Amino acid sequence: ALFAAFKAKKCAEGEVIVSQDSSGDTFYVIANGKAKVTAHHDGEEKMLAELVPGQFFGEEALIGDTTRNATVTMTEKGNLMCLEKEQFKALLEQPVLSTITQKDLESIKADGTDLAIIDVRLSGEYRHDHPDNSINIPLNRLRQRLSQLSREKIYLVSDNAGPRSELGVYLLVKSGFQAYLLAS
Repeated sequence: ALFAAFKAKKCAEGEVIVSQDSSGDTFYVIANGKAKVTAHHDGEEKMLAELVPGQFFGEEALIGDTTRNATVTMTEKGNLMCLEKEQFKALLEQPVLSTITQKDLESIKADGTDLAIIDVRLSGEYRHDHPDNSINIPLNRLRQRLSQLSREKIYLVSDNAGPRSELGVYLLVKSGFQAYLLAS
């Protein structure tokens, strides 16, 4: 179903595929060619990554239902495989995101499993209300803090931030952590 849903797109060298701050409606996989990922911060363009065949981009805006956080430009002509937002959510996002309920949480705690609850909302939101024993790592800082997290723990991301929570789980899973969405 996944391969049948992808649509091919030919791209020219120098073609901008996604622009920072634009809305996200497509997930991309590089079939051949190369691309660069750049972002503007404080009026300066910064090179973030080079993408080669087999690598993908565009998923964060789809999962988090946010705008694009970077610009992707083809540095060589090539072909992309494209998946529309609805198909991405049905075929890729939902199978990756697992949810744990409060009832599941109690039985996991009883087993003595090492858990950490993460709240990905901004600190101002967190101060007003947050899950007991949770730590606050705002979504915009989660990537930077990954190296400080223990691979021995299971991470539960509180679902109080909507799509941001789902994106938090996705980023943790993508980085090799065992993570779940904690339903309130």
